[in-house]
Amino acid sequence: MSITISIIVILGLIGIFIAVFLLVSKSKVQGKTLITIINKDKSINEYLVKLRHNRVKIGCKDGEDETYIIDTSRVMGRLYPSFGPRILRNTIPWLVYSRNNPDPLDPSNVTITPKGNTAKEITCMTNESVIEGLTMAARSETKKKDKIMLIAIGVIGIITIAVGIMVFLLMRDVNSLKVIIGG
Repeated sequence: MSITISIIVILGLIGIFIAVFLLVSKSKVQGKTLITIINKDKSINEYLVKLRHNRVKIGCKDGEDETYIIDTSRVMGRLYPSFGPRILRNTIPWLVYSRNNPDPLDPSNVTITPKGNTAKEITCMTNESVIEGLTMAARSETKKKDKIMLIAIGVIGIITIAVGIMVFLLMRDVNSLKVIIGG
């Protein structure tokens, strides 16, 4: 009898852990975009930022900020965080830049040379516009996947509860048989 209760408690704790992890992970990336910058030495820096305009300003180690342009036609989706099972990760908007090139890399044709001004020059410019296209596309994509994720978690929860109940009933029946046979 105590083994059954232990199994049910363990399965319940696993379910609670998964639910808490999903809620924390989801709240961390809500409304944010992952910016990846490829440095000249082929190393990368990643920033999880909330976009408010069509530009994003990144602080650098040398103390000078760099401003990168947001181009909604070059947004890709990426699973975040990059570790763990797929069901525990969220798809978020993702843009990739090369260091000091204000234009995002085109996923279909990657180029490293800037088209015009450098990222530091763009910082001096103040032409602000709204980024509604990016946020609306990201919201609609994540809402669809959220529904699928919730359905999957619900099914897993129901299966876990059903297995726990079946194990409990099986153990009770085995104990009844032991009493009948042994008695």
